[in-house]
Amino acid sequence: KMGLSYEEVALHDQPDDCWVIINGAVYDVTNFLNYHPGGEEILLNYGGRDATDMFTSIHNFDVIINNANLVRRIY
Repeated sequence: KMGLSYEEVALHDQPDDCWVIINGAVYDVTNFLNYHPGGEEILLNYGGRDATDMFTSIHNFDVIINNANLVRRIY
């Protein structure tokens, strides 16, 4: 079970405060928005929500590790 409620995560869905859930972990991707190769809009579409299915259909988990300076794990 995730340590944050989905309602709490859902509050973070803006360009200046964007969190996503991937594999049960919550990540602050705010600082990564401008660097996302697919554009910030797709991340914002999943802001405050579970993005696991979309993420895993496109990315390897190394993407998070390789961008650790821009993506911060919240929980």
